[in-house]
Amino acid sequence: MSYQIMQLPIFQPLREKYQTHFSSWFWDKVFPLAGDVSLKNFGIGDARLAEDIRKETNIIVHMAATVNFAER
Repeated sequence: MSYQIMQLPIFQPLREKYQTHFSSWFWDKVFPLAGDVSLKNFGIGDARLAEDIRKETNIIVHMAATVNFAER
């Protein structure tokens, strides 16, 4: 899944800019995090970790989805 994120068209200009170094640049900036967007702090139970993430994060790209086919 994480590798697929790197392949998204939105990152094409950065792939061109960093070329062979794109992967290391990307993983220095991006941290995939599994969570639940319906819960406070994405369901991260460790308050200190949640606060650190909040302080260090500039952009959130979510790929939230549901597998409940009976959603409203």
